[in-house]
Amino acid sequence: MCTTAAFLTAYYSCRLLVISFARVKNSEVVVRSSHIPLQFISTPLILLAYLSVFVGYFFKDIFVGFGCPFFLSSISTSPFHDIIVDTEFLFSSLKFLPVLFSLLGFTSAFFTFSLFGYSKFKFNFKPFKL
Repeated sequence: MCTTAAFLTAYYSCRLLVISFARVKNSEVVVRSSHIPLQFISTPLILLAYLSVFVGYFFKDIFVGFGCPFFLSSISTSPFHDIIVDTEFLFSSLKFLPVLFSLLGFTSAFFTFSLFGYSKFKFNFKPFKL
């Protein structure tokens, strides 16, 4: 089920990227007339970037790590459904499966939306002649 969710999430994300950024623009006048001052938007973004890096560095042990007792009292799990120990020692190939399905979903969405004309990238697939 998780691999299906990874595939569909990657497919939808690539669809949004292709439709948003790789599509031929049909409203050039609106794009040229819209203007946001650079300093008005870049100052909060730079501040948020620095804060996210430092907060992530200092609080990474709260969220990452097996056996971290931070959320122990707030999140309760039935002992019959506790599979964190089992997933910690799985084979590497099984842990790589969602990544593989994500890449498969992304590439299939890219080629699908490129072939059907939603993108300015055009691929001409012709059979090989021997």
